[in-house]
Amino acid sequence: MRAETIRTRCRECEASCCRLGGVDVTGRERTRILAAGHPNFFVRIGPDHYEMRSVRGVCPYLTEDHECSIHAVRPLMCECWPVDVELVEGKREYVVNACPIAALFDEEELQASKERLADVPERILAAGMRDSQLPAEDLDLIEMRSARFRSRRL
Repeated sequence: MRAETIRTRCRECEASCCRLGGVDVTGRERTRILAAGHPNFFVRIGPDHYEMRSVRGVCPYLTEDHECSIHAVRPLMCECWPVDVELVEGKREYVVNACPIAALFDEEELQASKERLADVPERILAAGMRDSQLPAEDLDLIEMRSARFRSRRL
């Protein structure tokens, strides 16, 4: 029942989180997605680091009806949403994003997502937008869209 509530809220907001450019992934995550038969929308950024080729900042795996076509094999960063991690002055910072599904998670679940995000390699977090292969106009769109999500530190 809760999974359907989450899916409904995602459809209602038109999966705004999936309009933040798609996430960077490890080689293992990329392999898992491709092995499941999904198309290759990845660009190699560095050793064991791939970026999804979004179009106008939209994840290439987002369907027209605002659903994730790779949900069963989605990357860790997507699994842990609405919790997010980034490097700020060399330290990991965790935030709970202002997303319609955030209210469906209790504090224990949010903490569990934070702990799981410890597995995101630092080199991927450090690369951020700096190493992106996306066009500058897409990066501008992503930056503009992401500003509305930041909510509270975890």
